[in-house]
Amino acid sequence: MAGDRAAFENAVKKAHSYAWEKRWMKAIEQYEVAITQFPDDATAHSGLAFAYFKDGRLREALREYRKVCELGPDDAEARQKVAEILEELGRVTDAVEAWTTLGELSVQRKDLGRALEAWQEAVRLRPVNKQARRRLAEAYAFRSNTGEAVKEYLALARLHHGDGEYDRAVEYCQRVLSLDAGNKGARSLLERMVSDAEAGLAAETLVVRREELGPVELAVQQTLARLAEALLGDEELVDAMIGTELDGFEPGSEGSPEIATIIGRAVDSHSRGEVDEALSYYEQAVEMGVTRVEVLFNLGLLHRARSRLEEAIELLEKTLEVSEYRLPSHLALGQCHWSRGEVDQALYHFLQAMMIMDLESVGEDRADELARSYQVVSDSHRGQGDGRQTHVLVHALTEFLSGSDWNSRVAEARRKLDCMAEEGTIPILPEFLELPGGDELLDIMVRSREYLTNDAPFIALEECYRAIRIAPTYLPLHLRLAEIFAHQGKAEEAVSKYASIADAYLMRDSPRKAIEVYRRALQAAPMSISIREKLIDLLIEHDMIDSALDQYMALGESYYRLARVDTALDKYEEALGLLPRTANASEWEVRILHRAADLHVQRVQWKRALSIYEKILQLSPGDEQARLRFVELQWKLGKEEVALKELDALIVHYGKLGDFQKITNFLQELVAANPKDISLRSRLSRVYIELGRTKEAIVELDTLGELQLEAGRKEDAKETLRTIISLQPDEVEGYTQLLRDLGEETNRV
Repeated sequence: MAGDRAAFENAVKKAHSYAWEKRWMKAIEQYEVAITQFPDDATAHSGLAFAYFKDGRLREALREYRKVCELGPDDAEARQKVAEILEELGRVTDAVEAWTTLGELSVQRKDLGRALEAWQEAVRLRPVNKQARRRLAEAYAFRSNTGEAVKEYLALARLHHGDGEYDRAVEYCQRVLSLDAGNKGARSLLERMVSDAEAGLAAETLVVRREELGPVELAVQQTLARLAEALLGDEELVDAMIGTELDGFEPGSEGSPEIATIIGRAVDSHSRGEVDEALSYYEQAVEMGVTRVEVLFNLGLLHRARSRLEEAIELLEKTLEVSEYRLPSHLALGQCHWSRGEVDQALYHFLQAMMIMDLESVGEDRADELARSYQVVSDSHRGQGDGRQTHVLVHALTEFLSGSDWNSRVAEARRKLDCMAEEGTIPILPEFLELPGGDELLDIMVRSREYLTNDAPFIALEECYRAIRIAPTYLPLHLRLAEIFAHQGKAEEAVSKYASIADAYLMRDSPRKAIEVYRRALQAAPMSISIREKLIDLLIEHDMIDSALDQYMALGESYYRLARVDTALDKYEEALGLLPRTANASEWEVRILHRAADLHVQRVQWKRALSIYEKILQLSPGDEQARLRFVELQWKLGKEEVALKELDALIVHYGKLGDFQKITNFLQELVAANPKDISLRSRLSRVYIELGRTKEAIVELDTLGELQLEAGRKEDAKETLRTIISLQPDEVEGYTQLLRDLGEETNRV
């Protein structure tokens, strides 16, 4: 259904103006108003996305840019922003996919330049991405950029060789040689493959297959491949990739060839497993000014291998600044701290690594919930470095992230966890790893959810009790129990259980968990006053004032439904006392005052209600609801002159907006409440005429004329008759005769 075009354009115009002034919050509000009128307008969504991005709200910006892509699949700019934001959020896999898709789209649009840039970004983020490298190589070859094409084809050959795909490796080596017959890299790789084949080594034993590597080992392979590319290409080896100052090395300086030699030896020694030699060469490179993240990462790992943990930690912490190295660096740092007996630090890095993996698999809409859940686990173990439970968890995490199938284990565990996830209380794997029988608990929880979904609550209950016998202190099991009670319609039992769980979380110093549990209790029993008041107290205690104000609004509504209006008003007063602690004080004050004024109107306390609406209009002069209620109350209190002045201003206001329906409805309500009021009927009839609603206008004018005659206002009645006749009603002769009877010459009409 089409929206109001004038309102849409007005909102967009305001939004553009606010954006120009860099008032991003105001721009966001106006773009959202525009979208309510035309939800599928790509321009409005694009403007909203940009405003969110400039305001630092990346996830919202990502959502809107994706909407723009959905509305306009060929919008390359929006797709580029999606890729850039995904990278900034640390979602490297998704960013690579977005860049790759943009590259293919750009080819279809015959924009090879943009396609090249997109594939370059995909390769930068994931050097082992074969698809992007292949497309990049083909594009360079098409453009006759032989040097870059050779570089990419050689990288592809090495990647396929590293994965044991020797036929493809040979194919790409041959492509390199067709472009550069003397290429040493391609010839050397071909000779190595021939030598390996003559030695009778099976393909599977030549290399460790990439999918069998752990995240740290996989990162090492990527660093070696990237350094090898730099040696073969024009890329500078002295590079400030992570913000380290350089020591005077410039492209083409005398030191550059020596640096290339040193790094080449480091890569060769590292590839052969010669730890001490590789370590020595990497150290020389760093001393010469090399600051590439690949060098620092590899050097850090080699220091760890030689138990030089302090040096390893210092280097690996620097690599955390590069998004694609965060996962392996956190894992390596966790292992370093664990080896030093620094359990708290080890736990922190292991949890960060697991959260990164989890973020790759959950939707962006759940990222904040996931981060909160990890923070709760981290907080619960902080300062307990000597505690047995923390040792158990760190050991379990270490075991879980080791071995060749770590990735599939994470994916499978995440799949099961998603089956039991609840809003606001998303479960995470570390919670299970520290419990005896964690895997079994996970399976039981998934089954109980399935039984509940299939409307078999009694079987779900049995499964839940069985799990509680295994881990009686695991609170998510008790949450499931409360959920089953609620499903069975046992609201009182559910609320009691939720309250006990919240108390337990508070005893464990997990207030955020307690807050979410109280929220779930209110879903089961929205009218529970005691639960809502506990939630409000907890929100205020932890300075979550906006959420507390939301709950105050709901609490006031609950008291109103219980016919305890005075108490509801008291609660709104309490809420007003929190305004100094919120950044949105004016907006909240208006909302709360509206509720209070409405209650006073219902109690026929019109003067009190009017004073509140006057205060609202001081805070928000454009508040339409307050203006309407102001007119209505002035009328009820007999202050017609003031009411008419504001009413006329409202008619002009809605006329400019083109929103006559709202003022028409309001006038109809006023006329129904004051059927003998001449001024109200006069205004309603004019609005009907403006809207072309002739029949309704005639009916209203007819009544208006009668009222004017009854009031002795003969001249006004004659003017009303002239207006009716100009509208050409079916009974025009009757109106004409009445006008004659009133002493009017008909030829004047």
